[in-house]
Amino acid sequence: MLSEMSSTMRMIDQLTNICAPIVTGLLMTYGSTVISAVFIACWNLVSVFAEYGLLLRIYHRVPTLGDKVKPSAGMVITTCFKES
Repeated sequence: MLSEMSSTMRMIDQLTNICAPIVTGLLMTYGSTVISAVFIACWNLVSVFAEYGLLLRIYHRVPTLGDKVKPSAGMVITTCFKES
């Protein structure tokens, strides 16, 4: 299940990496730069609030994310230089 979700997310990411420059170019070609700038600014504002809302929802659904763990010095070293 995790690999299926990972491949789906990767496909969405690649699709948006291909489509975003195309849509932006079309907006700038057939519209004006002002229309393009306003559209991109509005899109970013909507995205920020959507992303924040989703992160907040996840934070409330998984209470262990609020637990504070103070790592020890040995824990940091073993995490950075994990032996094979």
